[in-house]
Amino acid sequence: MPGILFVCTGNTCRSSMAAALAAHLAATRSLDANITSAGLAAREGEPATPAAVQALAEMGLDLSSHRARQLTAAMVKEADLILTMEAGHRERILRDYPAARGKTFTLKEYVQGPVDPALVRRRLELAGEIAAREQEFTAAHRRELEELDREADSIEERRQKEARRRQLEAELAAGLKPLLAELARLQAAADLDIADPYGRSLEVYRATARELGQLIGQALDKFSQEKK
Repeated sequence: MPGILFVCTGNTCRSSMAAALAAHLAATRSLDANITSAGLAAREGEPATPAAVQALAEMGLDLSSHRARQLTAAMVKEADLILTMEAGHRERILRDYPAARGKTFTLKEYVQGPVDPALVRRRLELAGEIAAREQEFTAAHRRELEELDREADSIEERRQKEARRRQLEAELAAGLKPLLAELARLQAAADLDIADPYGRSLEVYRATARELGQLIGQALDKFSQEKK
């Protein structure tokens, strides 16, 4: 039976939710697969976090019996596909288990494909352009900025200086807004990680569960096609 292994850090949030969601979706699609999860720094036997249990309970899934497992060489060897929650997890597995290359991906990477090199180049170009414009702005207002940095002689003067500094910051932000917006879009497109909800609100866990469900549905479709 083909096996899918989900991996995160502690195996109490993301990978545990991912495995439960994948097992449910696989069952509804009559996909015969052994679906498991583990963590790179798991404390053996630790339960899923209460928020993870609650988020999946709201989706009709029971995570209360889950217990964390530490990733082992045997797990890596047995898995046909290893899906990690972060690029760092993937790199750690490939470093420790070189034979896993070719079957280890981040979940997003497996579904969406590798990051387009052109996007990486454009991100670097934007970062350079933003830095250059900041330097140009600072150079153009150097004398005024130096004056604003000098200690004020009165409360009123300090207020005026603070107001002027805010005005200059707003001018710079307005000029950079289109570039920053494009950079944010490219960063989102190139982000291969599922954000860690550990220690955050239940709503964050719910959002993580929804994101995992969408991606895992696509991953199972791809996996089933590859195994035909």
